[in-house]
Amino acid sequence: MTRTGWGQSSWFLHRELWEVPAPVRVTTAFKRLLRLDGVNVTSVTFGLNVITVVVALRRRRLICPHCGHKTRFRYDTRPCPSRWRHLDLGVWRVQVEATLRRLRCPRYRGA
Repeated sequence: MTRTGWGQSSWFLHRELWEVPAPVRVTTAFKRLLRLDGVNVTSVTFGLNVITVVVALRRRRLICPHCGHKTRFRYDTRPCPSRWRHLDLGVWRVQVEATLRRLRCPRYRGA
């Protein structure tokens, strides 16, 4: 008779629990964790109480939010990155940061 935890079916004898999983990049982990569609996570920075996740748009075509006009051409990029607050991750505040491209819509003259 074996004691609980020391028998043939105990957890430390299972080979799959001892195998080391394949390493995952921090950017890939945060892309899966935040589940942001249409963007790539380019870098992650850990501060004392904040995690900054820098993202970039995956698509090349820009879309006007007012009329839906699509174009690949932009007239400028915002000089400072835009920041949004995501849900907190434990005790850390998560900020998503992106450099936005702006388009000139023929109907709205610069959305």
